[in-house]
Amino acid sequence: MEITIFKNKTSNLLYKSLQVYNKQHKAISKNVANVNNPFYKRTKTDFSDLLVSETEKQKLKSTDTRHILKPNYNTDDIFSDKKTEKVDITNEMTELAENQIRHEFATKRYNGFFNAISTAIRGRNQ
Repeated sequence: MEITIFKNKTSNLLYKSLQVYNKQHKAISKNVANVNNPFYKRTKTDFSDLLVSETEKQKLKSTDTRHILKPNYNTDDIFSDKKTEKVDITNEMTELAENQIRHEFATKRYNGFFNAISTAIRGRNQ
């Protein structure tokens, strides 16, 4: 008998979003580490298209068109080894801060999801 309480649309989306934010953090870190390398070209770090595709797989609905925006680029460009422009440290640090905020939000939501299950099992808050 498989317990499916942990496998639902919300938990799957939150898990996937955390994976995306981790990948994005690694890509930004790589860009920052190579900021002084004149031969290094910046790796794109926007993985929001992956999150949108996961959202569509889960058939989640948003109440506002601004909640989950579809980017205007091709995902093949993101996951290919093609490099783009030189690294701008200010831009990278801005993206790192934005990514950290998104990661914290997803982490808090994921934690809240499991706290709600714990409360339902115990019948009280801790």
